[in-house]
Amino acid sequence: MTPDLPHGHLPTIGVRELVAAIHQRRARRNQAAAEVTRSVQLLKAALERHLARVAEVRQAIEERGGDVSAIDQLDTGMARLRDDVRSAEDAV
Repeated sequence: MTPDLPHGHLPTIGVRELVAAIHQRRARRNQAAAEVTRSVQLLKAALERHLARVAEVRQAIEERGGDVSAIDQLDTGMARLRDDVRSAEDAV
C-alpha cells in the first residue's frame, strides 16, 4: 500500500538554494555579531575613559581634603558595570 501523495505540481527546493540560504543566514549572523562586538568595545572604551575621569576627580578631592564617600559608591557601581561589560564581551 502506497501513501496518498498530493496531486499536481509539488514545489521543490534545490540543494543550491538551501546552501545559498544557509550561507546568507550565516553571513547575516556574523555581521550582527560583529556589530554587537564593536558596540561592546565602544562601551568598554567609554567606560574606561569615564573611570579615568573619576580617578582624576577622586585625586583632586583627596588633595583638597574633601569627602570621597560619594565617589566610593560610584566606584562600586562602575565595578558592577565593568563586570557586566566584560561578561557581555565574553558572551559575544
